[in-house]
Amino acid sequence: MKIFILITLLFTTFTQNNTNVCVPMCIIEGMIENGKPWDEILIQIPKCKKSNYKKLRKIRGPYLSNRSKRGTKYRAKNNKKDVKETIRYLKKTVPINAVDSFFIKICNRVQNRFPYETAGTLKKEYYQPTTNFLSDEKNNISPPSTFDFGEEGINTYHKILQLDPYQSISLLIPYLDNNAATRCVYRAGVDICDPVYYLSISDVAMELIEMLSYCDFFDKENPIFNSFYEYTNPHRLYSDMSKEAKEAIKNRIINVYLNNKAEDDVYRISQFLENTTGPSFLNTCKNLKFLGHPDLAEKKLLTYYTPIYSSLTKTQIKKIVHQTLNEN
Repeated sequence: MKIFILITLLFTTFTQNNTNVCVPMCIIEGMIENGKPWDEILIQIPKCKKSNYKKLRKIRGPYLSNRSKRGTKYRAKNNKKDVKETIRYLKKTVPINAVDSFFIKICNRVQNRFPYETAGTLKKEYYQPTTNFLSDEKNNISPPSTFDFGEEGINTYHKILQLDPYQSISLLIPYLDNNAATRCVYRAGVDICDPVYYLSISDVAMELIEMLSYCDFFDKENPIFNSFYEYTNPHRLYSDMSKEAKEAIKNRIINVYLNNKAEDDVYRISQFLENTTGPSFLNTCKNLKFLGHPDLAEKKLLTYYTPIYSSLTKTQIKKIVHQTLNEN
């Protein structure tokens, strides 16, 4: 039997007198990841808010800004709303397909690992069901660091992959509106002070849609989304977006993928790229190369880069294209 240490204090960084100060803050991600019951987490949220506010006042003193105060309040409010949605979801949802079952499992199973932000860095093991994914303590087999939902969760994940992608994406789209907290925790780095966030169901659904469609629909660097993140994390999770922004992305998924059911992946990706710029364009070209079409990916990227690097020669631009497609 594995023993998990419940951690409710995680570190975060503040700037004081031009110096970064790393201090422990009470956030619910530690409770979520390690299996504290959802109803007990709900009780702890206001206590964490109060504790963090006191620490902020102690650290920053008279320099504590109204923005920091609002940020602490906003995060607690968001956490409370998401956890309440999780409790409702688990009580009311009766699974009727693999997608339903998968989301129930990642809301219940502790110590999940999910390969978040895979656009442009796809790997074969994300798509090929293999027993190497399954935890088997007797045979000392461990899942790769990117995946761990427990044996039942991974088997359910494989069932989603075995469905026709059109069917899977159709089942996933309604979940883009569900911000219930899962027990999947996203770490923005490896340093102790790097931020940690739980993934909502909508975050995982968005990631799965991008993996199945090979299109980077959620461009978190797009300036039009900036206003939606005033008090949320700088890594801009899909779940943090406004209803209007989410609706725009959902409509694009429907227009690019679902409305082109008779077409193949290459056609749909090409349609997506016609009205895409920035990191989403670059990541999708990398996905196109991963899919087995490196020449087409290079052609698309060359067309995109030519007006951007108009002062360079075609050979120089091709070199940039090659570097872009081969960088991690």
